[in-house]
Amino acid sequence: MLIEAGLLNQIVSGKLIGDEGISFSHYVSDSREAREGSFFVALKGENTDGHLFCADAQERGAKGALLKEKMSVFPLEIIVENTLSALIILGKWVSQKNPTFTIGVGGSVGKTTTKEMIREVLSCKYQVSATPGNMNTEIGIPLYLLNDEENPQVRVVEYGAQKIGDLNLLVDIIKPSAAIITALGPSHTEYFGSLEGVKEEEGGVLLKSISETGWVVLNADDKLVMSLGSSCLKKIITYGYKGRDFRMKKINSSLEGTEIIASTPEGGVNYFMKDVMGKHMAMNSLGALAIGFLMGIPPLEGTKALTNFKPIWGRMEKKQCFGATLLVDYYNSNSLSLKASLELFSNLEGKRKILILGEMRELGLLAEEEHRKFAPIIEGLAPQVLITVGENARLFRSKGTPGNHFNDSKMAGRWLKENLKPDDLVLIKGSRGVNMEEILKVLNNGI
Repeated sequence: MLIEAGLLNQIVSGKLIGDEGISFSHYVSDSREAREGSFFVALKGENTDGHLFCADAQERGAKGALLKEKMSVFPLEIIVENTLSALIILGKWVSQKNPTFTIGVGGSVGKTTTKEMIREVLSCKYQVSATPGNMNTEIGIPLYLLNDEENPQVRVVEYGAQKIGDLNLLVDIIKPSAAIITALGPSHTEYFGSLEGVKEEEGGVLLKSISETGWVVLNADDKLVMSLGSSCLKKIITYGYKGRDFRMKKINSSLEGTEIIASTPEGGVNYFMKDVMGKHMAMNSLGALAIGFLMGIPPLEGTKALTNFKPIWGRMEKKQCFGATLLVDYYNSNSLSLKASLELFSNLEGKRKILILGEMRELGLLAEEEHRKFAPIIEGLAPQVLITVGENARLFRSKGTPGNHFNDSKMAGRWLKENLKPDDLVLIKGSRGVNMEEILKVLNNGI
């Protein structure tokens, strides 16, 4: 969005130094993303301070910045007491200036993929804008709003939470008109304290923010999700094997893709999603069809939009390497997503099946219990090799399961590079904090 410096300064009640007539349409908080004419927001985090990268942002072309102190680096500088608070104010200002029907996507897992599937379906009828990638925080959502050059008819916004209070802050920036809750389970329990805390923060807050004229789409197969709807007076549509409105009948998943058979309020649908694998991905697609239906798009038309949907980076992507097939699902990992990945892995064929599992993060007091409960499940899958990465991942291992443990993902990558054989089937799964993507880098680059 094109905004003059003078107006930016007025919105955040800052102190302007420089030419207030300069206008900006590209906003970044990472200096590496700056380009000619960018506006740089210097944020201070736990590990670093954006003010240290002002020179880098300026060298890349940034002409203005939001700062806590004068740096004398940019032609235009706006000084505020707290740059994050100012960024949030800017995001809220954009959402209020350009009110748009907004569909909120919440839950513990599957949010980003569901958001992208919703975008595909709604694009059949509307001009749709959606939060890019995983920009689902108090930093990402304001930057998305500021950078959105479109004048969309519909916004699809992913709402993420890592601690109590996050969702209240996000819905204050941009309030959803309707919502979908994908699934709820142990995720960030280190900060939420319990499953009830997860339920309230990752689902309850979002639903409570919707007006009585809005509607919600709920995963009927998830008891925690459905318990949210019991006190909800809004219009409710459910999906899943137990779905009242969009009922899953059958899922056939292979390395080529997934066939889905389901019933809808407008009759049955049977569609195939090439390169999309797993029950959880199929369920995400059914939720997207439900959203489309509520927005006036016939389910059959929605299935056509989903046929060529491509998996997002790090979310059950299929890779070929040295004649072997790798399933990489390492954007994040918690009990729900790991269970879904293992279920898919168990149903796929491979001459030799290798599991490479990184530990799950941010589980707090539940960490040992949540890791240990997977040991008998993994033993039941009988993989030829189990490789674990990260201290808690040791708990995945039973005495009868062959393999190795490594302290970091690069070591696991080196093992795989030396031992990978043609026709192997490999699942790589783990939290981002374990850097499981390094395994593929070692395979590709030999580092």
